[in-house]
Formats: sequence, structure tokens, C-alpha cells
Amino acid sequence: MSLPWFRMYSEFSGDPLVQSLAFEDQRHYIIILCLKCNGLLDRKIAQSRRNGIISAALGLDVSTADEVKKRLMEIDLISKNWQPKAWDKRQYKSDNSTQRTRKYRKTKETCDVSGTSGNSHSDAPDTDTDTDTEKHKKTKQKKFIPPTLDDVSKYCIKRNNNVDPDRFFNHYEANGWMRGKNKIKNWKACVRTWELTERKNNETRKPMSAVEQVAAANREAEKREQQGQSVTETYPRVVGADG
Repeated sequence: MSLPWFRMYSEFSGDPLVQSLAFEDQRHYIIILCLKCNGLLDRKIAQSRRNGIISAALGLDVSTADEVKKRLMEIDLISKNWQPKAWDKRQYKSDNSTQRTRKYRKTKETCDVSGTSGNSHSDAPDTDTDTDTEKHKKTKQKKFIPPTLDDVSKYCIKRNNNVDPDRFFNHYEANGWMRGKNKIKNWKACVRTWELTERKNNETRKPMSAVEQVAAANREAEKREQQGQSVTETYPRVVGADG
């Protein structure tokens, strides 16, 4: 089967067996892959004639080409019939554009009948085999569901942390459960981050002296007096705190 292209894997550049070859033989091997791709190596023609065609493609005489074949066989890259090893494992039938186009048209007809629109393209990969994802199928990303205040409270209790559940919940609820410009994916991770931030703040925050505590209480009392609130019972003014 003739193909317009074949799969070339990046491991070629670092494979120690390939790198043990001279640069010319590496090029010879790639030409053999091309001959396999265009179907020449699979044509039913006389062996002597085929050897002559292969030699000409390699730019060598028949005798020199035979030496190249021996060197490539020594590291198990090709067989005695010039066939590249593991070709079928590395190339796929679905790489044939004719088959892919036929499958695309069939899929499109099915979509048209069912009333759905197809987004495929005849030259685009259309199977797991095409994209080498038989072992690595994409998983659907779970949709984020915002927690309730009760969820946050229970998680904070479970972690026995210093996070205020109400403050945390109100903060992210007001921001639409966004962190900056990004939508939150895991609110529990945000709780843990908040927890670390609070812990660091508490470690770096210096405790107020007795004088500072009295001064702070007086400032709060004056602030409430200006607002017309009674502070006698809750915040009794401490005289002499400022000297």
C-alpha cells in the first residue's frame, strides 16, 4: 500500500543503535523508509531488478548497496529483503488518506441524518489509533461546584485550622469563586492556601504590649463615640493610657 507520508518518531535522533551508524547510513535508512512508504519494497518484481532500483535510489552501485544492507541488518533495522523492522507497529492503516476520507464522508452522512453537525476534516486524525491515544484517552474535566458555608466549616473543623469559614466563604462568594482572572477548580486547595497564609501572618505579627492594647481600646472607644454609640459597658475608656 502506497502512502504519501509515514510516521517518523523523535527517538530516531537519540537511539544509540542509530547513532552508531555513519551519517551516510542514517540517510540510507531514511531513504529505505521512503521506499517502503511509497510501496516500492512491496512490489512483486524480480529480486535483481528491485535491488537495482533500490541501489539507484540510494545513489550507490549494487555492491555498495549490499554492504549498506548488511550494516543495517547488523543492528536489526531492516530484514534481508530490505523491509524495515516493526513497520506495521509504527504505521497505521488509518494513515491512508483514502480510507480516512471515506470514513469522514460516512461519518458526515450519519451526522446529517441525525441532525448533528460534524467538526471532522478529511485530513484530520479520526481515531484513537491515528493520534496514538489508545492508552491515554482524554478525561472530561469535572465541572466546579461551589461549596456551601457548611461544607467550608466542616472542612476547616476537619483540618483543625485557623481559617474563619464565614470570612473565606464570603470572600470567594463575592468574587464569583475566582482567583484573580481564573476560575477556581478546587476550593479545598484554596482553604489550605488560606490556612498557610493565616499561619504565616500570625507568625510574623508581633504581639501588642499592654500600653498598645490600652491605646487601641481607647481609639476604638473614641471611634464609636463619634458614631454616637454607647461604649460605657463594652469599651470603658482607660484614662492615662497616652500619658
